[in-house]
This record gives sequence, C-alpha cells and structure tokens, in this order.
Amino acid sequence: MVLCSWIVSLLLSSPQAFMFRKAKHPYMEFYQCTTNMVIENISTVVMDGDKATYFFFGIHSDTVYMIYHLSFLVFVYFLPLCCLLVSYIFIIHLIRRRPTDQLVPSLDNPLVRSLSDRRRKWKNLRMSLVQVAGFAVFWAPYACHQAWMLLHEESAMQVSEFATDLMLLTAVFNSCFNPLVYGAFVFFYIKDEQNLVLDGQIATEMTTAN
Repeated sequence: MVLCSWIVSLLLSSPQAFMFRKAKHPYMEFYQCTTNMVIENISTVVMDGDKATYFFFGIHSDTVYMIYHLSFLVFVYFLPLCCLLVSYIFIIHLIRRRPTDQLVPSLDNPLVRSLSDRRRKWKNLRMSLVQVAGFAVFWAPYACHQAWMLLHEESAMQVSEFATDLMLLTAVFNSCFNPLVYGAFVFFYIKDEQNLVLDGQIATEMTTAN
C-alpha cells in the first residue's frame, strides 16, 4: 500500500517538472519558478493578423493551463478529501464491527472490555473527524478561490492581494495543525488509559464482592 502511494504520488507530481521553469523578474534581480510562457515556448504559433495564438499538439495553450490548474486542485484537495472521508468511514465501520475481545485481549473482565471498546471507538472517531475537518477547513479558502479563478478570472482578480496571501497561508498552516492534533490525542489517550486502569480495578472489586 505504501509503495503504491509513492508510485501514484510520483506519477501525479511528474507534470510539475515540465510545467515550471526558472525565470528572472522583469524589474528586479530576482529569480523564481513560474509556469509563465512554459507551454507557449514548446507550442506551434498561429498568427491571426497581429495576434499570436499558441497550440500545443492542437490544443490551445489556455486550455492546457486550465487542465493543469484544475487537475492540481483535484489531486491536492478534492480527491484527497474524498479519500479521507471514505477511508475514515470505512475504518470506523471496521472498528465498530470488530469483536471486543480482539480489541483488548489482555483484559479478562467483560465490563472493562466493554468500557475500553467504547472509549477507543469514540477516540478514533473524534481524531478522524478533527483531521478531516482541519484539512477541509484550512484548504477550502485557497481551493475555492483557485476554482473561482479558473471559472471567472475577471471577478476573482478583484480579491485583494492580502486576502489571497492569507488563503495560501491558511492552506500551508494545515501541516502545522496536524502535529497539534496528534499531540492532543496522545495526551487524551494516556489519560483514558489511566482512567481505564482505575475503572478496571473498580470492576474487578465489584466482581469479587459479588
């Protein structure tokens, strides 16, 4: 599964090597990677009066850029979000179907097993929901703005540069958010385990008393 993920990632990211080039800023001593004029440099030029039109293997250059940016949004946001939702729903479904004695084989008391089962299921459910919600919320502004840009560039360009930079920063911040989620749930996991031990002792004492 991990190998397949790496192979798919390599295939989906390979267009980046062809779509970007290093170019100098027209007014400053500054270089950066850009997609500007990449397709045009390897396209066939068709002159219509004073206007030049570029075709890449018979496809208009604007269409090529549209396909590239649209596929970027799909593979970076929309497809991963769908995969996360489906995967976590499937995982939660498996956890709910798994017998309790397979989840906690070391605890013989049925009361403790039942309690542990419920807590583990809710813990996985909470963490999954937080992860998916975080990814959806942090990436949504940037993805929606980029989709808006593809559908109607003229109106999308009216968004201020500050707001556009904030959307990109919010998307990048998702990588900083994930460790906080894992750290918080590890803390709650340790706390739950301590409570589970205490509940197990109480349940054992009740069983012994009866």
